[in-house]
Amino acid sequence: MLARHVEAASHMAEGYTRAAAGNIGVCIGTSGPAGTDMITGLYSASADSIPILCITGRAPVAKLHKEDFRAVDIASIAKPVSKWAVTVMEPAQVPGTFQKAFQIMREGRPGPVRSTCRSTSR
Repeated sequence: MLARHVEAASHMAEGYTRAAAGNIGVCIGTSGPAGTDMITGLYSASADSIPILCITGRAPVAKLHKEDFRAVDIASIAKPVSKWAVTVMEPAQVPGTFQKAFQIMREGRPGPVRSTCRSTSR
């Protein structure tokens, strides 16, 4: 479903998880502001022990640490409100990272996880 607003998408993912046993809501947004918009949904899911997966893009490596507003370190921002927040630096890491994310969000006290995938463009 197209949410048209990333904060709403994170709440929709939470609602999808709550709707039926076995569901896991996933939302996807761009890097920068969209990633920070998801924080409210991550906090809500964390407070209620709801597993969701939030995925954001990442600014190209050449722009990291250069004060570009799209190059925000969203993993550090998401860590306090998620069970696991990670930045995937290589495309080959994506399958293993998602597998680990689904494992972590379901083990122990369920909760949200966050994955940021960097752009391969330079």
